[in-house]
Amino acid sequence: MLGNPVKQLSPIFLFLPYIKELNRNIEGIRDEKVISCKYFSEILLPFPSLSEQTKIANFLAAIIDKITHTKIQLNALKLYKKEFLQQLFV
Repeated sequence: MLGNPVKQLSPIFLFLPYIKELNRNIEGIRDEKVISCKYFSEILLPFPSLSEQTKIANFLAAIIDKITHTKIQLNALKLYKKEFLQQLFV
């Protein structure tokens, strides 16, 4: 599907494809690259339907939640290890 991303694109899908496409068509060196407003407004990128975007976003959110939960568990285990080692050598 091609279309205007402002109307039919989830923020999760907005940035990466745009950045890849822009890097192919901008001019300049290093960090001082320039793109014309005309070119920028004419870029049409393929993207999944809104319902598919929602499914993908929900899946990614579940992964992020799992990572967060695992980090909390890891920090708790590190604290437990530290306390255990302190008791062992006291």
